[in-house]
Amino acid sequence: MVKWGLKNFLFVNGHAGNVAMINHVAQSLRERPELRCAQIDCWRFIKSQDQGIVEAGEVAHGHAGEAGTSVMMYLYPELVDPSKGIDEVPKQKDFFPEIIKYSRYSTKSESGVIGYPTAATSQKGEVLVHRSVDRIVQFLHEAWDIPHS
Repeated sequence: MVKWGLKNFLFVNGHAGNVAMINHVAQSLRERPELRCAQIDCWRFIKSQDQGIVEAGEVAHGHAGEAGTSVMMYLYPELVDPSKGIDEVPKQKDFFPEIIKYSRYSTKSESGVIGYPTAATSQKGEVLVHRSVDRIVQFLHEAWDIPHS
C-alpha cells in the first residue's frame, strides 16, 4: 500500500489477538516520517464511548457481554439469538487487570462469555456504534487533518 502512495494507516481491529501484530506493523512503518499509523482496538475503544449506556458494570465489556452483544444486535441482528444468552462472570476476580496475562480462556469462563449478554439491546448497540464512528471521524479531522469528503 505504501508503494501505491498511501500515507495514512488507521487499523480498525476487531480482535484483541491481533493487537500485537498490528503494533509490529505500525512500529516498522513509523520509521518513515511521511507515514502515519494508528490502531483502534474496537472492543477496548468502545469502553470510552459507553457513558450512560451499559448497565453491567465492570463486565459490560467482557467477552460476548452486554456491549459486544449490543453492537452485534445492532449491526448483525440475524447472527444473534438472545434466547441463548448466558450470563457468566469470570471464575475469579482479576486483582491485577493492568498486567497482561497469557492463560487459556477456559480458566476465566465455562461458556466463553464474560458478562451479561442478556442486558444487551440493539438500541444500546446503535448508540455505541454511532458514538464510536463519530469519535473516529473526529480523530481523522482534528488529529490527522483529513478533510470531510
